[in-house]
Amino acid sequence: MPIDEYLGPYKIGELIGRGGMGNVYSAVHAKTGERVAVKLIAAHVSDDPRFRRRFDKEIRALRMLKHRNIVRILGEGEDNEGRLFYSMELCEGETLQARIRRNRKLSWQETVDISIQIAAALKLAHDIGVTHRDLKPANLILAPDETVKLVDFGIPKLFGDDGEQTQAGSVLGTPDYMAPEQAVGGPITPRTDLYSLGSVMYAMLLGRAPFKGKNSTEVIDALRNDRPIPLDLVDADLPKPLTELVHHLLEKDPADRPPTALSVMNRLKDIRMQFSSDVTAGVESSTTSGLDDELSETDSSVIDPLTSELGGLDSAAFGTGQVARSDAATSFGDSDSHVANDNTAIEQPGTDNAKKTGGGISGLGSATELASRSKTLKRSGTGGSARSNAPETTKERGPDGAPQESTTKLRERFQTVEAGSIDRDDPATSPPLTHAFLHGMAVAVMVTILFSGGYLFYRSIQPPSADELYTTLVESGNQATMGVFLRRFPDDHRATEVRQMQMESKLAATLRRLNAQAGIGLVELSPAEEGFIAAMQDRHSDPQGTTERIESWIDAFDTSDVTNDGARDADFAALMDFAVYEKKRLSSSSARTTIDARAAQLLEQVQTAAESEDADAAKKKLSGIVETFQEKSWAKPAVDRARELLESL
Repeated sequence: MPIDEYLGPYKIGELIGRGGMGNVYSAVHAKTGERVAVKLIAAHVSDDPRFRRRFDKEIRALRMLKHRNIVRILGEGEDNEGRLFYSMELCEGETLQARIRRNRKLSWQETVDISIQIAAALKLAHDIGVTHRDLKPANLILAPDETVKLVDFGIPKLFGDDGEQTQAGSVLGTPDYMAPEQAVGGPITPRTDLYSLGSVMYAMLLGRAPFKGKNSTEVIDALRNDRPIPLDLVDADLPKPLTELVHHLLEKDPADRPPTALSVMNRLKDIRMQFSSDVTAGVESSTTSGLDDELSETDSSVIDPLTSELGGLDSAAFGTGQVARSDAATSFGDSDSHVANDNTAIEQPGTDNAKKTGGGISGLGSATELASRSKTLKRSGTGGSARSNAPETTKERGPDGAPQESTTKLRERFQTVEAGSIDRDDPATSPPLTHAFLHGMAVAVMVTILFSGGYLFYRSIQPPSADELYTTLVESGNQATMGVFLRRFPDDHRATEVRQMQMESKLAATLRRLNAQAGIGLVELSPAEEGFIAAMQDRHSDPQGTTERIESWIDAFDTSDVTNDGARDADFAALMDFAVYEKKRLSSSSARTTIDARAAQLLEQVQTAAESEDADAAKKKLSGIVETFQEKSWAKPAVDRARELLESL
């Protein structure tokens, strides 16, 4: 389509995306200057009556998706050649996929904040009967203020209306983030989107999708039969409730997943409240205080929110440039035009006169009306000359000699999202008094409920006391809770005990992670890590032997006295800290603990031999104890005593 041509009230700019069913252009509203994205459906598709019915139905559904985390439909229309088009919000920012690739993985706090916004968007879509069916990091745009935009409702399913929609049995979507039932062509439900949300959360926390393969077939086979690697085995510092939620979302059977997006959102908010020292605002506020200024312009996105049959674009087709965002759909066409009986007169930019008709430019019409209009209306212009941007009209003389517009119908039309709404000031369309009374009562009840809920919520978000936190961390052993306790109550008389508990918990988690990695071969362990596992092997059953092995490990790997050109690796430094801590703990513990029960029994045998009147029998018994148990660390007290007695005999 030529640049600077008009579609409705929009002046068309450059092509920013191309799809099988049409193209997407940047555009500017001629009156307001608002920058938008305009999708022009290809002519051969627009002429299909079934597609027109589908287009009408999809637009009605997607117009209801008014949420700060969903790209917004602004309006739709038809040009004077009968081609359909619609305008939508222009999004700027980087995709979640780009951020994951740049950062390898995201922190659990950032993952929770992003996931809360995704769940909020899915809740709205599911409430009105739309499933996304292709939720993935590439379809999530992170705006500069960290607002998440769910884009490319490219293959939505209006449940309860299967006549011409994508039928069960068709496999659509991205396999890496697809639910098992979708992979085999099973029925699609809101829980299908929840599985994809779990896959996206898994990718944010680990840096990759739950299942990988050389091709789609391998990925789908893994989706159906394999279990994802547990997150806590790879990163033991993740909050346990968060890893449990992710794996709950990744259950193979939809019935085993959380029931709704609302329940997922509430669980995520609870996790954020429980484990974050700064409780951020809810989903309806900005989630973070800022973003790096180094966002790549190539990640700015303009994504088509309609179905693939409506010309869905690959979500990698991005637009660049500054975006003028609006909080509500603006009024298209002449701002001074009069609206009456749902008919709007539009002044076409680039023409000298306003073109008006008796019927005006109608609201979103039925499919029959659209098809009829495309057959009966004529193109503007004459002969073989190029067509004008504005539809042709003729003028006649009225009884008073004044020029009048003819009643010839125009083919071109455009309507905003709000154009078909009821005029509340018109008595003919105003609701009856009874309805107004009921509405007022409902508002009063809702206000009462909101105040009550707000009070209860205020009480529930009050931070727990030191005693409550201590009781919780002792019962759960959760590292995050220990961290919260130490940040809020560093001078509490139990702080030293909690620090020791935290260090022990981190050491145990590190050993579990290293053993798991060694067992499943996820990563290759370094010699220091292998030696650390061996040194800590019997730390509970053989404290003295463990102390000696730790000392040997420290002697072998401590590089604090070696000059080199770089700082010690952070992971290795953590292992060294754990080794020093455990050595100190075991030494302190052995100094005040009782002798091993087995050593006590041997000491009794040694004492019996010492009290024997037969010196030869005593020497023989003591020598046997020394020879038999001198290699056992737990028997050292008895062996040392036996040697002392042998020297005195």
